[in-house]
Amino acid sequence: MALVTKRVQGYFLSHVVGDDYPLVNGVPIDTHAKALNNHDEIELLGVKMEFRLD
Repeated sequence: MALVTKRVQGYFLSHVVGDDYPLVNGVPIDTHAKALNNHDEIELLGVKMEFRLD
């Protein structure tokens, strides 16, 4: 499970539970929240999504 949150600095992706960490642009995130940019690709359990701000 992952969570996208909006902060003053922008949007962030965090790992919540589970053995598999989400990927952002093919790179697994660690235990710290990862800042998201427009058109980043998020993959979770084989499902790919594009993060879009527009």
